[in-house]
Amino acid sequence: MKKTIMVIIGTRPDTIKMAPVYRALSENTRFKTLLVSTGQHAELQSQALEAFGIQCDINLNLMKHGQSLAQLSAACLARLDETIRRYQPSVVLGHGDTTTCYAAAQAAFFNNTPFMHVEAGLRSFDLGSPFPEEFNRQAITQLASHHFATDQQTLKNLKREGVDGSSITVAGNTVVDAIKLMNLDVDEHNQRVAPQVLITLHRRQTDPLAQVRILAAVRRSAMHNSGVLFKFPLHPSPKTKRLVEGMLGQTHNVMLLEPLSYGEFLKQILKSRLVITDSGGVQEEASYFKKPVLVVRDATERQSGMASGLTELVGTHQKKIEAAILQKLRQPLASRGLSKDISSPSITIAGEVSRYLQ
Repeated sequence: MKKTIMVIIGTRPDTIKMAPVYRALSENTRFKTLLVSTGQHAELQSQALEAFGIQCDINLNLMKHGQSLAQLSAACLARLDETIRRYQPSVVLGHGDTTTCYAAAQAAFFNNTPFMHVEAGLRSFDLGSPFPEEFNRQAITQLASHHFATDQQTLKNLKREGVDGSSITVAGNTVVDAIKLMNLDVDEHNQRVAPQVLITLHRRQTDPLAQVRILAAVRRSAMHNSGVLFKFPLHPSPKTKRLVEGMLGQTHNVMLLEPLSYGEFLKQILKSRLVITDSGGVQEEASYFKKPVLVVRDATERQSGMASGLTELVGTHQKKIEAAILQKLRQPLASRGLSKDISSPSITIAGEVSRYLQ
């Protein structure tokens, strides 16, 4: 009887980063690989699955309107516990810092099933930022049997917390494989008709006043840079969407967009001179394309972008954001191209899982 590998996802970001891992695992016919979704971000996740041409074997459809974080966490833990007990996987894989990943690690632990953590070791060292993701990451580390670190810094973070080096593999970031699977024509999409800035805003811990300050900075920057197009894909959260539409909807050079497919979103990054975001994943995608990023948060767990100089942490104060936008727009155009990375993190992870199960 084949051993079963269970890959658990639930959000758009973890779907994007685990899609290439799932595909690499599925190519090994010695094992059975199950893709399980909690449905934490049902609409956006469905869009991401379609982009990679994959389907979930099991969808728990746990997201409900108005559901609190505690309610979602409890539902994920209970249903994932049932799923693991039913299918008896030999190993469970989860990604990153989501409620889904935390619940998956707990459920695997409660069932004495090894849990492998993809994108392990990222730290902001501030439990309040990003919230609750920083707590999730630190807690998952205590539950995981194996840790797939993204780079030497995340390796050091894990070792500093007492993780045995033999249980860590520095695999790289699977977003590299996800981007490659989109088969983008970099030269074609680097063509610039006009200067463009791309903006995303979605984090739950960004308080309403901070969101207003960020949006006010974008509005004033757009008004004072009329030759620049500011593109803003809207998050489906009704509250966030209403706020953005109310503050930016009448600004002539701000274009509000419906949620984009993953491939289309990457194309917009390629076309942009600057990216403004509170997202962790977008920081990595923009850095891969060598695009400067302003992070409108007070802390970031992704230190590699900061070290490269492409990423700047600007907080949520309006004047500081405005000054940073102006400075970036006045700088010479960044070099085009891609970050040099010929390795495949997903193949590295799949190989380690295979060795673990032998």
